[in-house]
Order: sequence, then C-alpha cells, then structure tokens
Amino acid sequence: MAAAYGGTSGRSRSVSRRSIASYLAAERELGRVASDADVDTLAPTLIGARHLLFADRKGTPAGGRSGSQVATTVITGVVREPLA
Repeated sequence: MAAAYGGTSGRSRSVSRRSIASYLAAERELGRVASDADVDTLAPTLIGARHLLFADRKGTPAGGRSGSQVATTVITGVVREPLA
C-alpha cells in the first residue's frame, strides 16, 4: 500500500485508489473482509487517514501513531477471520 501514497498527479491517485479497492475486493471474495464492506469508500478512507498523519508535519506522526495503526483502526470493522 505504500506505493499508493507516492504519486502526486490526479491520475496516479486514482490508480492507487482503484488498486487498493481492488485488493480489498479480492480480500472480500476470500472472506477476509465483510461481504457488505464498501471497498470503494474504504480505499480513499485509508489513503486519507494515512495522509493526515503527515500532512502538516515533518518526521514522526502526531501522537506517535504509525500508518499501520491507523490502517488497522480504519478496517477493523470490516476484517473477518480467515476461513479455515
């Protein structure tokens, strides 16, 4: 997912959002993301939440939160245990 944050053009942001949404849709098909999860909304939410950690500062995010902590918080409500 880190590559999703590298581009600056509108096209690269759109491609990144679609890539993340496609990944989440594949996880949904595998049963690891809730069947009713709105992956097209989750994708830009993940991107935006991570962006806001660094948008107005240099170095460490506010409060010491990491990008993975933020991503985990965003997707916690839709993640399902893998099917055995």
